[in-house]
Amino acid sequence: MIPLRRFLALAPAVLLLTSTLARAQQFPLQPGQWTGASKIAGAPGKGMEFFYCLNNETWLKALVANAACKVRSLSSSSTGSSYDFDCLTSFITMKGHMDISYDGMKHMVSRATFESTIGGTTATSNTVTEWHWNGPACNPSEDMNLQMPPEK
Repeated sequence: MIPLRRFLALAPAVLLLTSTLARAQQFPLQPGQWTGASKIAGAPGKGMEFFYCLNNETWLKALVANAACKVRSLSSSSTGSSYDFDCLTSFITMKGHMDISYDGMKHMVSRATFESTIGGTTATSNTVTEWHWNGPACNPSEDMNLQMPPEK
C-alpha cells in the first residue's frame, strides 16, 4: 500500500509545477494570491486546496520550490504550457506529464498524468487542478512558496 501521507507531502510541489512553469521569467497571469483545488483520481477524500502568492518575484521561487523535481521538454505559449517532470526523494519517485491551459488572466487549469513508485509499488494517477486568482494581496501564512521546505 502506498503511504498516502507521504505522497501528499510531495503533491503540492507537483501540483505547483502544474501552474508555474508556463514562462520562466515573468508570471503570465494576474499577480497576487492564487488558490489551487486539486483532486487525484481514485484517491480517498475530497482533494486538496492550497495557496500561492504568484507574481514576477515569487514565480522563479515557485519553479524551484522543491529541488527533488526536474522539468524537461518545457513548451509555452500565451494560452498554456506543457512539460514532463521527474521527482526523486528518499520515499517516492514520480514521472509525468503536465498540460496547463490559461483561459483568462485570473484562471488556469492544469492536468497531470504521472507514475509514482513508493516502496516498490507503482501506480499511475491523473489530477486536475483548478487555479483561481483571489486578489492582489498575498497572505504569507498560507503561501506554499514560503512554507515548502527544500528537499534534503
